[in-house]
Amino acid sequence: VCILMSWCFLLRVQSESLTVFKGTSGDDIARPADRQNGLYFEDREQKVLCFWMKSRKNRPGGSLLRFKCSCQRSPDMVCPCCEMREYLGRFKVREEMWSFKPHVFLREVKNSLEMLGIAKASNLTFKSFRAGMATHMARSGLFHVKEITEAGEWKSDAWNRYVDEDQVLDAVLNPC
Repeated sequence: VCILMSWCFLLRVQSESLTVFKGTSGDDIARPADRQNGLYFEDREQKVLCFWMKSRKNRPGGSLLRFKCSCQRSPDMVCPCCEMREYLGRFKVREEMWSFKPHVFLREVKNSLEMLGIAKASNLTFKSFRAGMATHMARSGLFHVKEITEAGEWKSDAWNRYVDEDQVLDAVLNPC
């Protein structure tokens, strides 16, 4: 679940997704001193997953990221909102859901990918999460440039540095 959240919210894994608590919709306003990050649903229908961070690069005052249910938009992709419904239900508000040290997180992800037979799992780095999701968003054709920029909270089109241009060009020339 931590891997999925890091991917869909384009997190800087080594600093932004290591300790996460079950949050509430008031966390982004109250800014609890005892918690760094909180994950919760914004709405009763559980169609908008929110990730509140006490601080983030270029946003020392914190950040609130939203991820809308993607089942209708791209039914062949795993929907983080749907995956999180059951998982969040296991925890009480303000309970820690996971906590990782950066090297442990990366090791576990690499081990999981190797077990799945992913050939280049050993090449994975922390930057792979932001780069991979930005590339996926651009390549899919389902997201506008503005949506990609907002999703990663980039101030400019800096996300282009993360995107594998060959894959995006291939997707434009040979749409699915």
